Amino acid sequence: MLRVIERAIEAGDTKTGITIMQMEAGLDTGPMLLTQATAIADEDTSATLSQRLSEIGARLIVQALQSPARLVLQPQPAQGATYARKITKREAWLDFTQPADLLARRVRAFNPVHDDAVIMRHDGMEQRGAHSVFEMPASFHARWQTPYIRAARAA
Repeated sequence: MLRVIERAIEAGDTKTGITIMQMEAGLDTGPMLLTQATAIADEDTSATLSQRLSEIGARLIVQALQSPARLVLQPQPAQGATYARKITKREAWLDFTQPADLLARRVRAFNPVHDDAVIMRHDGMEQRGAHSVFEMPASFHARWQTPYIRAARAA
């Protein structure tokens, strides 16, 4: 599940949610029984969003188990589902030629679940959170040939 949460933050999604569904042979193909959405805040990390979704999921599963006769099967929408690919160690590298908002989302997405997403700043301090302030002009990147910077593993 955390892979899905991380990918939602990284993609800049504005909402996510929990679905209680009936099992079928296919992966996540069964009809939906209960759903609840939640906003993804600009400050959310995978940890804060995971906590919130866990609380929603706990409430929904209790509701489903307490009143199974009230559940109404709803088919899943044909559009909108995406696959969240596995997160690799290579993704802990930050390419500072990428847009600042993408880098900020990646830091928040991989914090704290993916320990490699801790950035070591030039002053040796660890950076565990991020938000986009402004974009560096392309001329900056061309002049300084900004390298890939490896995020340091948390101690």
